[in-house]
Amino acid sequence: MLWFGLWWACTGGDAFERCRDATCRAQAALETWEAAPEQVNQWVRSLDEPLEKAAVVNHVVQAKGMGAISLCLHLSETQLQERCRRLANRPHLRDGG
Repeated sequence: MLWFGLWWACTGGDAFERCRDATCRAQAALETWEAAPEQVNQWVRSLDEPLEKAAVVNHVVQAKGMGAISLCLHLSETQLQERCRRLANRPHLRDGG
């Protein structure tokens, strides 16, 4: 039953809005990135909590690399932006190595 709840929270419609935590939002953003990167940028801009925003951005950037580096610009802290850029520039972390 727990898995169904997690699945329901993260699938269909505006999954990002239905999510109740950063983990779900990060997964929804990652799954949406390829089809609608501007939607993901909009979602990220809508987040008020800096740590949640960083978690969502870093999840997508770590998986998608330089293709998602534009998300780093949404982070307000210079150190978070630098970490995000380093993650984007680490291809060995993606695609199995």
